[in-house]
Amino acid sequence: MEQHYSSLVHWKTDDELPLWQLQRRNRLRINITSMFDAKFLVTAICGLSDDEALYLRALMESQTIPCVPCAKGFMGYDNTIFEHTNMVGDGFGWHVTNNAMEAPGFLNMRLGADFADHVARHPNDGYTVQFMNVPWSVFKRYWRKPINLDRRFHRGKTEPAWRRRYGHESGHPAIELLHFDMRMLREYKCMFIDFHRADLEDTQPKMSEWMIQHAKKFRPLSDDDSPFVKGVSEFLFTTDWMCRLP
Repeated sequence: MEQHYSSLVHWKTDDELPLWQLQRRNRLRINITSMFDAKFLVTAICGLSDDEALYLRALMESQTIPCVPCAKGFMGYDNTIFEHTNMVGDGFGWHVTNNAMEAPGFLNMRLGADFADHVARHPNDGYTVQFMNVPWSVFKRYWRKPINLDRRFHRGKTEPAWRRRYGHESGHPAIELLHFDMRMLREYKCMFIDFHRADLEDTQPKMSEWMIQHAKKFRPLSDDDSPFVKGVSEFLFTTDWMCRLP
């Protein structure tokens, strides 16, 4: 499991970070933390066509779009870029993550001595869900809202069929997208939900069964004090599972 996930939720959002970053792989990253009044960094990501990326790079090189060069392309601090490309959520292919390694201007974070001080841990020693590859419409619909883990996520009712092909949504129940890495759970109280890994083997089936039975209503896409809807569910999880971990 550890080869797939490293917990990198970043809870300090006061530092001035770039609004956007265009990478060499033609991925446009947008910091949407303020859009959702989030307590941790939240990033929207969209892949661009080669033609659109070349067009934007030319504007950036001429400073028509104010920016600064970086190791993986260009990054900027204002909304000028949206005069030349889609706003966040427009078009297709947008997905959302709270992994700080995906945030504009935050790419140089490494798992070093400062890792535990700056990322992953909840500021109040609570539980965190690291979410990845969340389709834009799903993120908007479920941000800070609970879902029954035995149900699947749903998009908006008006979502056209052609757009659904470009997301990572799964027809599987939410519990099948929720993964537990024992090291990350023990050291950082962190769980993972990844819409691109519905077929990942469940390495903790008994824990998944426990969640359905005792904590079925859960906030997987949230910066609330706890993803557990009921305090008693969090208490039981801590006593039933965290106390057993080596």
